[in-house]
Order: sequence, then structure tokens, then C-alpha cells
Amino acid sequence: MDLRVGCSGWSYSSWVGPFYPEKTKPDKFLKLYSSVFNTVEVDSSFYSVPKGEIVSNWRDSTPSGFLFTMKFPGSITHDNSLADPEGIIPKFIEVAKILGKKLGMVLIQLPPFFEYNSGIGKLKEFLENLADNLKFAIEFRHKSWFREDVYGLLMKRSVTIVWSETPYVEIVPPITSDTIYLRLIGDRNIREDQFGQILRDRTSQIRKWADIIKRHNDDVQRVYVFSNNHFQGFAPGTVSLFSKEMGLNEIRWSELMSKTRDEGQTTLF
Repeated sequence: MDLRVGCSGWSYSSWVGPFYPEKTKPDKFLKLYSSVFNTVEVDSSFYSVPKGEIVSNWRDSTPSGFLFTMKFPGSITHDNSLADPEGIIPKFIEVAKILGKKLGMVLIQLPPFFEYNSGIGKLKEFLENLADNLKFAIEFRHKSWFREDVYGLLMKRSVTIVWSETPYVEIVPPITSDTIYLRLIGDRNIREDQFGQILRDRTSQIRKWADIIKRHNDDVQRVYVFSNNHFQGFAPGTVSLFSKEMGLNEIRWSELMSKTRDEGQTTLF
């Protein structure tokens, strides 16, 4: 099982000091981040399709073997109920493919108001038109979707159903592909100006999901686990705690970043 544990996003000024070394320039965040973690969930693509040159820079700033997952544009998933009146999907897929072998999955996050009865037809049509040469994960945020016919639909298309620790659902659905995709997503009670330290004890939830994943060690080829800052206040800290629960060594990011700097990266700061 290939375990990938990382954060949702990397470009947070509040991480300078607690995570990134003092005075690190924003354009060097990703290079340092990727010296510590082996994957990242791109959140910015939800708000707009990034320019090709930006994605090329992401690809070239990260080491071999690093994997990105990119969130599907919200203009499709949230604003148009999976319809694409402006032809955004082909543009997004074209840009995502710039990552090449570093594109792990595309995340389709559906809103809490998108429910089964009015949405199943739209979902079927949407899935039929997905690119066959990419891997997709889908996150449902309405409990009506957690049913056998939906699981079968996703299995037929080898689409991964997302497991989530969120305020929206409390269901652990069956595995629908050769991949597990877990998101540790908190509510919005932790403000952005508080990011940078662990503010909530979520040990029990972290341990619960680590135990579940361990039980499926032989059932999948790859596992992605992502945390955002809202889960505990400091996503790198959460990722470190989760990695430890999975039996991995403690993540000492200051040492790893120092090694990156010492290997000729003298312009990072």
C-alpha cells in the first residue's frame, strides 16, 4: 500500500515560522513543502482553473514521485450541478494533465445541497463523460448519496468515494476503487488568523481513521489522507500526528527543510 499523507493547500502565510522557516518567500513554499510531504491537495483550482504556466511550475518545483490531487472547479460542481455550459471541463482537464505523472487524482467535491433524488441523473451523465485516462475521487456531502446503487455506479467507473471527517456526514462507505481518499476537514470556527498551531484535540478521530485504513491495508493500492487547517488549526501538525498513528516516523520538517536549503537552495529565503 502506497500511503500519501499531506495538506489541503500549501500557500499559507501563517505557516511561516511554525512550518516554513522565517522570511521564506511565498514562491518557495511548494519546494519546501514537497521536501517534507509526498502529496498535496490543490484547493485553489476549485475557485478558478489555474494557468498552464503556473501548473508547469508546480510540476517542476517538486521532486520525482510527488503527487498532486486537484479539486474540480466549483463552477461545475456547485454553481451548475455538474453541467458545463461554458466548456470549462475540457480546459480544466487539459491544465491538470500538465502535471503528467505527478497528477494523482482529480477530486470532485459536491455541495451539501446536492442530493440524490434530483442529482442522480446528472451524476450518471457527468461520470459517463469523464476522461478515461485520469483517476477521480468524489466527495458527497449529503447523506442521501450513501446507498448501494451509487456505490455500484462508482465501482463500475472505478471512481473513488471519499471518506470524510466532516460535520456533513458520519458514514464510512465501502471502497469503490483501488484507492482510499480520506479528508480531515473541520468546521469554520477556527479563523484563518489562528492557523499555525494545534488548537483542538482530535486524537480520537485521527486514531479512528488510522485504524480503519490499517484494516484495509491489503484491499487497495494507494491511500491519500489530507487535512486542512480548520480540522485542528494547523494542517502540517495534523499530518504529522496521523503519520505517527500509521506507524511512521515523526515528521521533523525543520530538519528536512534545512537539508533542502543545504543542497544548494540558497535562494529560498
